[in-house]
Amino acid sequence: MARASAASPSPCRAAVPRAANWPRSRTEARPASSTSKTLSEARAMPVASTSSASNSLSSTSPAAMREPGAATAANNPLARSHWNLYVSKMVKATAPYVNYYAPENEPNGQVLTAYIIGLWPPCHIFDFKGYKAATIASADMFRDAAARIKQVKPSAKVLSVEALPWWEHGPLDPGGLLYNTVMHSNFDHLDRIYDVCDIIGFNYYYSQMAGPISFLSEGARHGHNFTMMGWRIDPKALGKQIRYVGKRYDKPMMITENGVATKNEAKRQRYLREHIAQIRQTMNEGYDVRGYFVWSLADNYEWHYGYVPKFGLSTMDPTTRDRILKPAAHYYHDVIKASDREQKVVAEPTGNSKG
Repeated sequence: MARASAASPSPCRAAVPRAANWPRSRTEARPASSTSKTLSEARAMPVASTSSASNSLSSTSPAAMREPGAATAANNPLARSHWNLYVSKMVKATAPYVNYYAPENEPNGQVLTAYIIGLWPPCHIFDFKGYKAATIASADMFRDAAARIKQVKPSAKVLSVEALPWWEHGPLDPGGLLYNTVMHSNFDHLDRIYDVCDIIGFNYYYSQMAGPISFLSEGARHGHNFTMMGWRIDPKALGKQIRYVGKRYDKPMMITENGVATKNEAKRQRYLREHIAQIRQTMNEGYDVRGYFVWSLADNYEWHYGYVPKFGLSTMDPTTRDRILKPAAHYYHDVIKASDREQKVVAEPTGNSKG
């Protein structure tokens, strides 16, 4: 998903508070005393992202970073050294205010979309050689960032932000080629960097069958159980993913993005409630989930989807430019209050309508 920063203490990823040891919120860090004071007063804990430079491997890479004729900026011999300088400077500037750092945002999703699906530059289809090279370069740069973060601030926590849909076997997939490809996409990058992560963070939105029919019909799917983008709504698959990731890496986890693109506010509220309930259930089973973040605070620009998907807990009046809270925002407010009061995650706060 597209990342956006917010000047106010409320981040575009709206977060449940520190109930059950959860961090309070996630936003781009701003090394200003006024922002730090505001966050402190709100009992908010920012998570700084250095992902803008990690996009040297994605569709937003600057032309100046490309080697002539190279497929990606990662092939430029200066890319890694520039990345390291950038990370060091950012961490030194934010260290007084930030304890959590996410060096890259959905690097696995970017590489899949660029080298296997062919939707983002360099728009290659089933380019497994390019996919592998970009994955290795991205993982190496993540590890570099983690080392520099710890060097500047040893107490800081490093977390991943990976795109992890829940994949199922689909028809017309001989030998499981497509299923194996997307499962590799889920975990190839994370397998290379999990050991330098204090927390395994991942984004979950939907489950999907790995097959040509499912892929080709995605945009045409509509109804009660699908989002505006044709993604299948499957709360139980979030629980499955938490269990899978917990067993695979045996580390604390954060759900760094979770939300639904819809204009139906009852659907949005139901989506949040049922996904938060899955987190509560897995925590009851003993899985160490440290945080949950709603995507997003406000309707936003979603890469090649543009402004069409409506993920926000708020929208903007085009005339006054005031942010207007949607009903799901009030539900989430009640979740935060109840979770803080009970010191555990509460998916159905008393008195809130079920939508």
